[in-house]
Amino acid sequence: VGEGQNRVACESLVKSLGLSERVFFLGFRDDLMQIFKSCDIAIHSSDYEGLPLSIIEAMASGLPVVANRASGITNLVEGAGLLFEKKSHTQLADHVNQLIADKNFYNTVQNNCKTRAKQYDLQEASLAYMKIYQGI
Repeated sequence: VGEGQNRVACESLVKSLGLSERVFFLGFRDDLMQIFKSCDIAIHSSDYEGLPLSIIEAMASGLPVVANRASGITNLVEGAGLLFEKKSHTQLADHVNQLIADKNFYNTVQNNCKTRAKQYDLQEASLAYMKIYQGI
């Protein structure tokens, strides 16, 4: 979901690997919660993000997140979802396979992600700021 400067290259790679029936490039969408409901795992492989809203949205929707250990991502995901080292496709695959193979592990990561997303809820964040202001 989304757009980016590497989309054409990614589409070509998917086609060359014969994965066109399994990988879809949906472009910009404003119905992410519906899309998340059709998924089992959210994978985020960007090399850099500020604060990736897509990860927070995936966590809030109840998806376990597997993400690249990169600036802006690590602090958000660590301790909730699973992180893989940059360019470590085998570690990414291992995390996905572990989630698929172990339902209890899947549920634990899923619940940890939901809990983490609550920290970014607007109402929760507002209450936290109010406590800080009241302490000044």
